[in-house]
Amino acid sequence: MLCTEADGNPVFTVYRLGLGKVYFLSVPLETYLANTPSVFNTMDKPYWAIYKELAKNIADGRILTKSSPFLGVTEHALSDSEKLIVTINYSPDDIEDQLHLQNGWRVEKVFRGNVKELGAGLLLLNVEKNDGAVFLVIRR
Repeated sequence: MLCTEADGNPVFTVYRLGLGKVYFLSVPLETYLANTPSVFNTMDKPYWAIYKELAKNIADGRILTKSSPFLGVTEHALSDSEKLIVTINYSPDDIEDQLHLQNGWRVEKVFRGNVKELGAGLLLLNVEKNDGAVFLVIRR
């Protein structure tokens, strides 16, 4: 059980089935979130944690990880050794986040935004509110 109500009733559960997992959410969370303005602009109710739980088991070849729940990241393969990274700041505040790039990859060019390599695969990303950053990474 991942989450329960105060009286112990399950709200969010997971069950191993074959090679995968089945998740069960007993509340209409998506409807609530879609109809609640600014619901994702605060850390006091971390609804994003459900999506983090679901995403942590996906082995889809991603090479970049982030910390901020308000930062969206997509990776677009241009070749076996090149990926275009697009980040979007979904919050009304500027974000500074430390990203981790898998070994063997490095930033080749920044098209938009402020991305600095700190060494050992760490990147420092600064994205203004409601803005994004776009950069190219290559495999060494």
